[in-house]
Amino acid sequence: MQEPEASGNNSTGKKILIMITAIVLALCLILAYFFFMPGVFDGSPDGIIDNPDEGGEVGGDDGSGGNETGENEIEEPGWYEPPPAVIETSDWAVNMTQASIMKDRGFYGAGIVIGIVDSGIDPSHPEFQENSVIAWKDFVNQQDEPYDDNGHGTAMASIIISNGSIQGIAPESKLIVAKAINADGQGSDALVASAIAFCVDPNNDGDTSDGADIISLSLGGDEHPRFGSEVGDAATLAAEKGVFVIASAGNDGLQDDGDVESPASEELIIAVGAVDSNGTIAGFSSIGDNDGRTPQSGDDRFDPNKKPEIVAPGVDIVTAYPDGKYCTVSGTSPAAAYASGLLALILEENPGYLNTGNSTMIIELKNALMDGAKKLPGQDTPHDDHYGYGLSQAADTSDILLA
Repeated sequence: MQEPEASGNNSTGKKILIMITAIVLALCLILAYFFFMPGVFDGSPDGIIDNPDEGGEVGGDDGSGGNETGENEIEEPGWYEPPPAVIETSDWAVNMTQASIMKDRGFYGAGIVIGIVDSGIDPSHPEFQENSVIAWKDFVNQQDEPYDDNGHGTAMASIIISNGSIQGIAPESKLIVAKAINADGQGSDALVASAIAFCVDPNNDGDTSDGADIISLSLGGDEHPRFGSEVGDAATLAAEKGVFVIASAGNDGLQDDGDVESPASEELIIAVGAVDSNGTIAGFSSIGDNDGRTPQSGDDRFDPNKKPEIVAPGVDIVTAYPDGKYCTVSGTSPAAAYASGLLALILEENPGYLNTGNSTMIIELKNALMDGAKKLPGQDTPHDDHYGYGLSQAADTSDILLA
Protein backbone atom coordinates (compact mmCIF):
# COMPACT_ATOMS: atom_id res chain seq x y z
CA MET A 1 0.00 0.00 0.00
CA GLN A 2 2.97 2.33 0.61
CA GLU A 3 4.61 1.98 -2.83
CA PRO A 4 1.95 3.82 -4.89
CA GLU A 5 2.07 6.71 -2.37
CA ALA A 6 5.84 6.98 -2.72
CA SER A 7 5.52 6.97 -6.52
CA GLY A 8 3.02 9.82 -6.38
CA ASN A 9 5.32 11.88 -4.16
CA ASN A 10 8.22 11.38 -6.57
CA SER A 11 6.05 12.47 -9.50
CA THR A 12 4.96 15.61 -7.67
CA GLY A 13 8.56 16.38 -6.70
CA LYS A 14 9.71 16.06 -10.29
CA LYS A 15 6.99 18.42 -11.49
CA ILE A 16 7.96 21.01 -8.87
CA LEU A 17 11.62 20.70 -9.87
CA ILE A 18 10.74 21.16 -13.54
CA MET A 19 8.66 24.24 -12.73
CA ILE A 20 11.45 25.77 -10.64
CA THR A 21 13.97 25.08 -13.41
CA ALA A 22 11.70 26.70 -15.99
CA ILE A 23 11.23 29.78 -13.81
CA VAL A 24 15.00 30.12 -13.27
CA LEU A 25 15.67 29.80 -17.02
CA ALA A 26 13.01 32.39 -17.78
CA LEU A 27 14.55 34.82 -15.29
CA CYS A 28 17.99 34.24 -16.80
CA LEU A 29 16.68 35.00 -20.28
CA ILE A 30 15.02 38.20 -19.04
CA LEU A 31 18.21 39.32 -17.29
CA ALA A 32 20.29 38.46 -20.36
CA TYR A 33 18.02 40.60 -22.49
CA PHE A 34 18.38 43.66 -20.29
CA PHE A 35 22.10 43.26 -19.73
CA PHE A 36 23.27 42.41 -23.23
CA MET A 37 20.85 43.82 -25.80
CA PRO A 38 22.35 46.95 -27.47
CA GLY A 39 20.84 50.22 -26.38
CA VAL A 40 19.54 48.92 -23.07
CA PHE A 41 20.70 50.46 -19.80
CA ASP A 42 22.69 47.92 -17.82
CA GLY A 43 22.21 49.44 -14.40
CA SER A 44 25.78 50.68 -13.94
CA PRO A 45 26.04 53.99 -12.05
CA ASP A 46 27.01 56.12 -15.03
CA GLY A 47 24.49 54.55 -17.37
CA ILE A 48 27.16 53.22 -19.71
CA ILE A 49 27.51 49.60 -20.70
CA ASP A 50 30.79 48.50 -19.20
CA ASN A 51 31.39 45.40 -21.32
CA PRO A 52 34.46 46.25 -23.43
CA ASP A 53 33.11 44.05 -26.21
CA GLU A 54 30.12 46.33 -26.86
CA GLY A 55 30.38 49.37 -29.10
CA GLY A 56 33.21 51.22 -30.94
CA GLU A 57 36.37 49.91 -32.58
CA VAL A 58 36.72 47.27 -35.22
CA GLY A 59 38.28 44.28 -33.51
CA GLY A 60 37.41 40.79 -32.32
CA ASP A 61 35.02 40.15 -29.48
CA ASP A 62 37.90 38.50 -27.66
CA GLY A 63 40.30 41.37 -28.40
CA SER A 64 41.96 39.45 -31.19
CA GLY A 65 40.76 41.71 -33.98
CA GLY A 66 38.56 39.23 -35.81
CA ASN A 67 35.93 36.55 -35.45
CA GLU A 68 35.55 33.05 -36.80
CA THR A 69 34.33 34.34 -40.16
CA GLY A 70 37.46 36.40 -40.68
CA GLU A 71 35.55 39.67 -40.30
CA ASN A 72 36.39 42.49 -37.95
CA GLU A 73 33.78 43.86 -35.58
CA ILE A 74 32.98 46.93 -33.53
CA GLU A 75 34.63 46.77 -30.12
CA GLU A 76 34.64 49.68 -27.72
CA PRO A 77 33.96 50.14 -24.01
CA GLY A 78 30.39 51.23 -23.55
CA TRP A 79 29.02 53.53 -26.19
CA TYR A 80 25.31 52.84 -25.79
CA GLU A 81 23.07 54.63 -23.34
CA PRO A 82 19.36 55.47 -23.27
CA PRO A 83 18.70 58.95 -24.66
CA PRO A 84 19.11 61.41 -21.76
CA ALA A 85 16.05 63.40 -20.76
CA VAL A 86 18.19 66.53 -20.91
CA ILE A 87 21.11 66.49 -23.33
CA GLU A 88 24.26 67.35 -21.41
CA THR A 89 26.67 68.33 -24.14
CA SER A 90 30.39 67.73 -23.97
CA ASP A 91 31.42 71.39 -24.23
CA TRP A 92 34.45 70.66 -22.06
CA ALA A 93 35.91 68.74 -24.99
CA VAL A 94 35.52 71.75 -27.27
CA ASN A 95 37.22 74.04 -24.78
CA MET A 96 40.13 71.83 -23.71
CA THR A 97 41.21 71.28 -27.34
CA GLN A 98 41.08 74.99 -28.29
CA ALA A 99 38.30 74.39 -30.79
CA SER A 100 36.46 77.27 -29.11
CA ILE A 101 39.42 79.57 -29.85
CA MET A 102 39.38 78.56 -33.51
CA LYS A 103 35.65 79.28 -33.68
CA ASP A 104 36.23 82.69 -32.12
CA ARG A 105 38.63 83.29 -35.01
CA GLY A 106 35.79 82.44 -37.39
CA PHE A 107 36.80 78.91 -38.38
CA TYR A 108 34.11 76.21 -38.39
CA GLY A 109 35.51 73.80 -40.96
CA ALA A 110 34.07 75.51 -44.03
CA GLY A 111 35.47 74.15 -47.28
CA ILE A 112 36.95 71.04 -45.64
CA VAL A 113 35.74 67.58 -46.65
CA ILE A 114 36.03 64.72 -44.17
CA GLY A 115 35.64 61.08 -45.15
CA ILE A 116 34.08 58.78 -42.56
CA VAL A 117 34.42 55.01 -42.93
CA ASP A 118 31.98 53.46 -40.49
CA SER A 119 28.46 52.01 -40.20
CA GLY A 120 26.84 54.85 -42.13
CA ILE A 121 24.92 57.94 -41.05
CA ASP A 122 21.34 58.95 -40.33
CA PRO A 123 21.28 62.31 -42.14
CA SER A 124 17.76 63.06 -40.90
CA HIS A 125 18.94 63.51 -37.31
CA PRO A 126 18.10 67.04 -36.09
CA GLU A 127 21.75 67.58 -35.14
CA PHE A 128 22.75 67.50 -38.82
CA GLN A 129 22.37 70.33 -41.29
CA GLU A 130 20.83 69.59 -44.66
CA ASN A 131 23.29 68.57 -47.38
CA SER A 132 26.10 67.79 -44.93
CA VAL A 133 26.75 64.52 -46.79
CA ILE A 134 28.11 65.25 -50.26
CA ALA A 135 29.00 61.67 -51.25
CA TRP A 136 27.83 58.26 -50.07
CA LYS A 137 28.54 54.65 -50.89
CA ASP A 138 27.22 51.53 -49.20
CA PHE A 139 29.76 48.70 -49.43
CA VAL A 140 27.59 46.41 -47.28
CA ASN A 141 24.05 46.42 -48.67
CA GLN A 142 24.48 48.60 -51.77
CA GLN A 143 21.73 51.03 -50.76
CA ASP A 144 21.56 54.29 -52.67
CA GLU A 145 20.52 56.55 -49.79
CA PRO A 146 22.47 57.12 -46.55
CA TYR A 147 21.35 55.18 -43.46
CA ASP A 148 22.88 53.70 -40.32
CA ASP A 149 21.67 50.35 -39.01
CA ASN A 150 24.28 50.19 -36.24
CA GLY A 151 24.57 53.70 -34.82
CA HIS A 152 28.32 54.06 -34.46
CA GLY A 153 28.79 56.06 -37.66
CA THR A 154 26.06 58.55 -36.75
CA ALA A 155 27.64 59.02 -33.32
CA MET A 156 31.08 59.71 -34.79
CA ALA A 157 29.72 62.07 -37.45
CA SER A 158 27.86 64.08 -34.83
CA ILE A 159 31.09 64.81 -32.96
CA ILE A 160 32.32 66.54 -36.10
CA ILE A 161 29.31 68.23 -37.71
CA SER A 162 26.55 68.56 -35.09
CA ASN A 163 24.94 71.97 -35.10
CA GLY A 164 22.10 71.70 -32.61
CA SER A 165 22.02 70.67 -28.97
CA ILE A 166 25.48 69.19 -29.41
CA GLN A 167 28.37 71.49 -30.29
CA GLY A 168 30.16 69.85 -33.21
CA ILE A 169 33.87 70.54 -33.64
CA ALA A 170 33.66 71.52 -37.32
CA PRO A 171 29.95 71.97 -38.12
CA GLU A 172 30.51 73.62 -41.49
CA SER A 173 32.66 70.82 -42.89
CA LYS A 174 31.16 68.36 -45.38
CA LEU A 175 31.20 64.58 -45.23
CA ILE A 176 31.93 61.73 -47.60
CA VAL A 177 30.41 58.70 -45.89
CA ALA A 178 31.39 55.14 -46.80
CA LYS A 179 29.48 52.36 -45.07
CA ALA A 180 31.81 49.39 -44.57
CA ILE A 181 30.49 48.23 -41.18
CA ASN A 182 27.26 46.22 -41.02
CA ALA A 183 24.38 46.24 -38.54
CA ASP A 184 26.26 43.86 -36.23
CA GLY A 185 29.33 46.09 -36.16
CA GLN A 186 31.36 43.86 -38.46
CA GLY A 187 33.36 44.69 -41.55
CA SER A 188 36.03 42.94 -43.57
CA ASP A 189 39.51 44.20 -44.30
CA ALA A 190 38.69 44.35 -48.00
CA LEU A 191 35.51 46.41 -47.56
CA VAL A 192 37.17 48.94 -45.26
CA ALA A 193 40.08 49.29 -47.69
CA SER A 194 37.67 49.88 -50.57
CA ALA A 195 35.81 52.44 -48.48
CA ILE A 196 39.03 54.35 -47.81
CA ALA A 197 39.77 54.40 -51.55
CA PHE A 198 36.27 55.73 -52.20
CA CYS A 199 36.84 58.63 -49.81
CA VAL A 200 40.04 59.53 -51.69
CA ASP A 201 38.40 59.46 -55.14
CA PRO A 202 34.58 59.19 -54.93
CA ASN A 203 33.94 58.93 -58.67
CA ASN A 204 37.07 56.87 -59.36
CA ASP A 205 38.24 59.09 -62.20
CA GLY A 206 41.78 59.53 -60.97
CA ASP A 207 41.16 63.14 -59.92
CA THR A 208 41.25 63.35 -56.12
CA SER A 209 40.32 67.04 -55.94
CA ASP A 210 36.71 66.03 -55.23
CA GLY A 211 37.78 63.62 -52.51
CA ALA A 212 38.30 63.96 -48.78
CA ASP A 213 40.88 66.27 -47.25
CA ILE A 214 40.74 64.18 -44.06
CA ILE A 215 39.70 60.57 -43.53
CA SER A 216 38.47 59.72 -40.05
CA LEU A 217 38.83 56.06 -39.10
CA SER A 218 37.23 55.22 -35.78
CA LEU A 219 38.24 51.64 -36.44
CA GLY A 220 41.05 49.24 -35.64
CA GLY A 221 42.16 45.97 -37.19
CA ASP A 222 44.14 43.10 -35.71
CA GLU A 223 45.52 43.68 -32.25
CA HIS A 224 48.99 43.34 -33.76
CA PRO A 225 49.56 45.50 -36.84
CA ARG A 226 49.84 43.41 -39.99
CA PHE A 227 52.35 44.77 -42.45
CA GLY A 228 50.80 44.79 -45.89
CA SER A 229 47.20 44.48 -44.66
CA GLU A 230 44.64 45.89 -47.07
CA VAL A 231 43.44 48.57 -44.67
CA GLY A 232 46.95 49.61 -43.70
CA ASP A 233 47.98 49.82 -47.34
CA ALA A 234 44.85 51.77 -48.30
CA ALA A 235 45.36 54.26 -45.46
CA THR A 236 49.03 54.73 -46.35
CA LEU A 237 48.21 55.18 -50.04
CA ALA A 238 45.67 57.86 -49.14
CA ALA A 239 48.27 59.67 -47.04
CA GLU A 240 50.83 59.45 -49.84
CA LYS A 241 48.31 61.30 -52.01
CA GLY A 242 48.15 64.13 -49.49
CA VAL A 243 45.04 63.05 -47.57
CA PHE A 244 45.31 63.37 -43.78
CA VAL A 245 44.27 60.05 -42.24
CA ILE A 246 43.35 59.97 -38.56
CA ALA A 247 42.74 56.65 -36.81
CA SER A 248 41.80 55.56 -33.32
CA ALA A 249 44.70 54.05 -31.40
CA GLY A 250 42.58 51.18 -30.07
CA ASN A 251 41.05 50.13 -26.77
CA ASP A 252 43.30 47.41 -25.41
CA GLY A 253 45.16 49.55 -22.89
CA LEU A 254 43.97 47.44 -19.97
CA GLN A 255 45.18 44.30 -21.74
CA ASP A 256 48.14 45.74 -23.60
CA ASP A 257 48.91 43.76 -26.74
CA GLY A 258 52.09 45.70 -27.42
CA ASP A 259 51.14 48.54 -29.75
CA VAL A 260 48.38 50.70 -31.19
CA GLU A 261 46.04 48.96 -33.60
CA SER A 262 46.16 48.91 -37.37
CA PRO A 263 45.85 51.18 -39.33
CA ALA A 264 46.86 53.69 -36.62
CA SER A 265 50.20 51.87 -36.47
CA GLU A 266 51.14 52.97 -40.00
CA GLU A 267 53.84 55.65 -40.15
CA LEU A 268 51.93 58.38 -42.00
CA ILE A 269 48.69 57.87 -40.10
CA ILE A 270 47.86 60.02 -37.07
CA ALA A 271 47.02 57.70 -34.15
CA VAL A 272 44.78 59.15 -31.45
CA GLY A 273 44.44 58.02 -27.85
CA ALA A 274 41.69 59.05 -25.42
CA VAL A 275 41.58 61.22 -22.29
CA ASP A 276 38.77 62.24 -19.94
CA SER A 277 37.57 65.72 -18.98
CA ASN A 278 40.46 66.05 -16.54
CA GLY A 279 43.04 65.28 -19.19
CA THR A 280 43.76 61.89 -17.65
CA ILE A 281 44.50 59.03 -20.03
CA ALA A 282 41.64 56.54 -20.33
CA GLY A 283 42.64 53.13 -19.04
CA PHE A 284 41.42 51.46 -22.22
CA SER A 285 43.46 53.68 -24.56
CA SER A 286 46.03 51.60 -26.44
CA ILE A 287 49.73 51.97 -25.68
CA GLY A 288 52.27 52.59 -28.41
CA ASP A 289 55.48 50.64 -28.93
CA ASN A 290 58.18 53.05 -30.08
CA ASP A 291 61.37 51.23 -29.16
CA GLY A 292 60.79 47.81 -30.65
CA ARG A 293 59.85 46.22 -27.32
CA THR A 294 57.55 43.82 -29.17
CA PRO A 295 58.28 42.06 -32.45
CA GLN A 296 54.90 43.14 -33.87
CA SER A 297 55.82 46.82 -34.09
CA GLY A 298 59.09 46.26 -35.93
CA ASP A 299 61.85 48.86 -35.75
CA ASP A 300 62.06 51.90 -33.50
CA ARG A 301 59.90 54.89 -34.38
CA PHE A 302 61.13 58.45 -34.55
CA ASP A 303 59.55 61.91 -34.20
CA PRO A 304 57.02 62.98 -35.32
CA ASN A 305 55.74 59.45 -36.01
CA LYS A 306 55.82 57.89 -32.56
CA LYS A 307 52.55 56.25 -31.52
CA PRO A 308 50.12 57.49 -30.55
CA GLU A 309 50.81 60.96 -31.88
CA ILE A 310 48.16 62.77 -29.83
CA VAL A 311 45.29 62.28 -27.42
CA ALA A 312 41.83 63.84 -27.58
CA PRO A 313 38.59 63.68 -25.57
CA GLY A 314 37.18 60.16 -25.53
CA VAL A 315 35.32 59.53 -22.27
CA ASP A 316 31.59 60.12 -21.71
CA ILE A 317 31.06 62.02 -24.95
CA VAL A 318 27.42 62.88 -25.74
CA THR A 319 26.61 62.14 -29.39
CA ALA A 320 23.72 61.69 -31.78
CA TYR A 321 22.15 58.28 -32.40
CA PRO A 322 19.85 57.21 -35.26
CA ASP A 323 16.13 58.05 -35.19
CA GLY A 324 16.66 61.36 -33.42
CA LYS A 325 18.11 59.80 -30.29
CA TYR A 326 21.30 60.44 -28.35
CA CYS A 327 23.93 58.30 -26.66
CA THR A 328 27.09 58.58 -24.61
CA VAL A 329 30.29 57.15 -26.07
CA SER A 330 33.68 56.28 -24.63
CA GLY A 331 36.72 55.01 -26.48
CA THR A 332 39.40 56.05 -28.91
CA SER A 333 36.73 56.17 -31.62
CA PRO A 334 35.30 59.50 -30.40
CA ALA A 335 38.85 60.71 -29.76
CA ALA A 336 39.69 60.13 -33.45
CA ALA A 337 36.52 61.96 -34.50
CA TYR A 338 37.46 64.93 -32.30
CA ALA A 339 40.95 64.98 -33.76
CA SER A 340 39.48 64.94 -37.27
CA GLY A 341 37.26 67.91 -36.51
CA LEU A 342 40.15 69.81 -34.95
CA LEU A 343 42.26 69.18 -38.03
CA ALA A 344 39.45 70.56 -40.21
CA LEU A 345 39.65 73.86 -38.30
CA ILE A 346 43.44 73.90 -38.62
CA LEU A 347 43.33 73.24 -42.37
CA GLU A 348 40.67 75.89 -42.93
CA GLU A 349 43.10 78.43 -41.49
CA ASN A 350 46.01 76.86 -43.39
CA PRO A 351 44.62 75.97 -46.85
CA GLY A 352 48.09 75.64 -48.33
CA TYR A 353 48.29 72.16 -46.79
CA LEU A 354 45.35 70.90 -48.87
CA ASN A 355 45.43 68.96 -52.14
CA THR A 356 49.21 68.66 -52.33
CA GLY A 357 49.18 65.24 -53.96
CA ASN A 358 51.99 63.96 -51.71
CA SER A 359 52.82 63.33 -48.06
CA THR A 360 55.26 66.22 -47.55
CA MET A 361 52.69 68.45 -45.87
CA ILE A 362 51.50 65.57 -43.72
CA ILE A 363 54.92 65.29 -42.10
CA GLU A 364 55.01 69.07 -41.60
CA LEU A 365 51.60 68.99 -39.96
CA LYS A 366 52.59 66.06 -37.74
CA ASN A 367 55.57 68.11 -36.55
CA ALA A 368 53.20 70.97 -35.73
CA LEU A 369 50.88 68.60 -33.87
CA MET A 370 53.87 67.37 -31.88
CA ASP A 371 55.09 70.86 -30.99
CA GLY A 372 51.63 72.30 -30.38
CA ALA A 373 50.27 69.50 -28.19
CA LYS A 374 49.63 70.29 -24.53
CA LYS A 375 51.69 68.27 -22.09
CA LEU A 376 49.44 66.72 -19.46
CA PRO A 377 50.12 65.88 -15.79
CA GLY A 378 51.91 62.56 -15.46
CA GLN A 379 52.98 62.53 -19.09
CA ASP A 380 56.52 61.69 -20.08
CA THR A 381 58.12 64.19 -22.43
CA PRO A 382 58.76 64.68 -25.25
CA HIS A 383 56.72 61.55 -26.02
CA ASP A 384 54.72 59.20 -23.85
CA ASP A 385 53.60 55.75 -25.01
CA HIS A 386 50.16 56.46 -23.51
CA TYR A 387 49.66 60.21 -24.08
CA GLY A 388 51.67 60.55 -27.26
CA TYR A 389 53.01 64.08 -27.66
CA GLY A 390 50.08 65.38 -25.63
CA LEU A 391 46.55 66.76 -25.92
CA SER A 392 45.76 68.13 -29.38
CA GLN A 393 45.56 71.93 -29.36
CA ALA A 394 43.95 73.35 -32.49
CA ALA A 395 44.93 76.99 -32.12
CA ASP A 396 48.51 76.39 -31.03
CA THR A 397 49.05 73.89 -33.85
CA SER A 398 47.57 76.26 -36.40
CA ASP A 399 49.77 79.11 -35.15
CA ILE A 400 52.87 76.96 -35.65
CA LEU A 401 51.86 76.30 -39.25
CA LEU A 402 51.15 80.00 -39.83
CA ALA A 403 54.54 81.10 -38.45
